[in-house]
Amino acid sequence: MHYAICNSDNENSPYQVLSFTSLVSMKNCEYVDKDSLVYTNTVPEVGHHTGVGYLIESYQKEELEGVWTSILLNDKKAHLRFSDDFHNGLSRGFLNKERAAQKLHELVLFCVKPWKKEKQMNEAVHIDNDAIDQFNNKAQKSEKEVRPRFEKTTKIVALMEVPPIRSGTNRYRNMEVVMGCTTVAEAMEKLRALEPAAGGGVDIKIAVKAGAIKLEE
Repeated sequence: MHYAICNSDNENSPYQVLSFTSLVSMKNCEYVDKDSLVYTNTVPEVGHHTGVGYLIESYQKEELEGVWTSILLNDKKAHLRFSDDFHNGLSRGFLNKERAAQKLHELVLFCVKPWKKEKQMNEAVHIDNDAIDQFNNKAQKSEKEVRPRFEKTTKIVALMEVPPIRSGTNRYRNMEVVMGCTTVAEAMEKLRALEPAAGGGVDIKIAVKAGAIKLEE
């Protein structure tokens, strides 16, 4: 089995975890790109945990910890399931890279969803127009309700030196911008000017949830 931790279309969750039966099917998935964390369980293993050996060989401890933390901060079911590990890992970090890889793989197996593009496309074709209109109305209403609003004068206080998520992604870049600003107004101005993929209030919200910053009135 092949696994990919990819950027997500959901602005409130930076990652999605997908599994593939072959590399060919992975190449046909639009979510897998150069920023995705990709690994397989078909290589010789280190230890007794499937997939851990490849993670240990291919990624740094900080990368594994950052992705693990970010997923748990944005997935309520996973956070509840691994709450003990989360609080211990977040406060002290994992003992070594082997432990970080093991814990990330356990999280992947809990969160993973098989990629079935053909099935998803066929199901989408059969959705009638009334259902689409109803969905769009609900989505627009939900977006207005969940979109974060911050006072422009609110102060931003950085709690970390670097973002606690995987580097090289737009989310990482945006969080760096937020952490380098002193007010919400400054952060919003800089986020909206980013190219490509401008940021916004959601990036401030994610930085707060990740423990990278705190806001002060």
